[in-house]
Amino acid sequence: MVTPVVAGPPAVGSNPESAPRGRRTALILGVSALVVAGAAVGAVLVTRSNDDKASTSTAAPSVSATSAAGTVTPTLTVASSTTQPSVVTTELSTTVATAVPTTVFDPTAIGEVPASAPWGGPGSPQVLFEPMPSGPSYSMYASSLAIAQQLGDALANDDWNTARRLEPGKGDVSDSRYLAGYDGLDRVSLVLVDVRPEGAGYRLLVVSVANERAGARTTLYCLEWSVDPFANTVVQHNGVVGQIARVDGAVSPEAARLDPALDTTMRTQCVWS
Repeated sequence: MVTPVVAGPPAVGSNPESAPRGRRTALILGVSALVVAGAAVGAVLVTRSNDDKASTSTAAPSVSATSAAGTVTPTLTVASSTTQPSVVTTELSTTVATAVPTTVFDPTAIGEVPASAPWGGPGSPQVLFEPMPSGPSYSMYASSLAIAQQLGDALANDDWNTARRLEPGKGDVSDSRYLAGYDGLDRVSLVLVDVRPEGAGYRLLVVSVANERAGARTTLYCLEWSVDPFANTVVQHNGVVGQIARVDGAVSPEAARLDPALDTTMRTQCVWS
């Protein structure tokens, strides 16, 4: 008698179909683990590389895994590096402005004494005081002194027409009379001693340094001339002093001022009438 062999029921907990599925799940998990490990190693290398290059990025990369329907998908996020700001330097100028010194005009300054005193041509007007003993300052009477010097130049250079124009009170004086009075005069330089206001202008107290007779002598005369700078005219006054000194040879007004005796004479002997 043959007894049939009947397969028993499957063992508790044993599922023939689940064995292959379990192996697939294990394989997927293993691969995922390898991917995550690789990503972590890559992040460490990136961070170390950035540190070696002195990058300004210090954020470590983040790794995240998202599971969908039993599948693990690793995601690697690396923080982007920021560009270092550029540094702009400005060079400051250290140049210090230097004030330009100003030159104050001194009308009493004595100019350079000529090596050879001229005894002809235009004169060289001089000023002894600033302000004047009577008060006026140079800016007030400068034009009057210039007009008076023009008359002195005209008389020394035999320019009688200019002399008559500047001194209209002598408009009827002939050339011969002018020549008789000023024939020996070669050069006139007026040295201003004092000034007083008079009418529309000023009355000048001057020493005429007169080079005469072709440089043979120099005579100093004390004169009073009234000048109207608006009318451009002069009036000569005789005064009471006249000649105060005479020396041989041609003496310039600059040299006369530098000579102690002549300078004292001009300052003390030429006075108002």
